[in-house]
Amino acid sequence: MNAKDSIEIRLLILDDLENWLEQCEII
Repeated sequence: MNAKDSIEIRLLILDDLENWLEQCEII
C-alpha cells in the first residue's frame, strides 16, 4: 500500500463520517 492509497482511503472515511453526522442531525 502506498501513501497515495492511504490518503484516498482517509478521504473516503472522512466523507462517510460527514454523511453519518448529517444523518444523525436529521434524526
